Amino acid sequence: MNEKFTPAPWRYDWESSWVISDAVGIICDTLSDGCDELEANGRLIAAAPEMYEMLQKILEAYEMDYDDTNAVLRLLAHARGDK
Repeated sequence: MNEKFTPAPWRYDWESSWVISDAVGIICDTLSDGCDELEANGRLIAAAPEMYEMLQKILEAYEMDYDDTNAVLRLLAHARGDK
């Protein structure tokens, strides 16, 4: 990724409830304390870099209709923090 995100891959460590980047360490603490929903959130956060990259690839590889293309562009912009 050319964005200024923490380098992938990220992983969720269920023992500590942390989302971790092997490159830099702890990204966030989901404070799950055994809560299934919060653990699921941690796994979702950990998958974010891969999902972002896949959306970029899908956008580049497939011809999509106008609404789908705009939805992907809005989602990518949201992930980057663009206004």
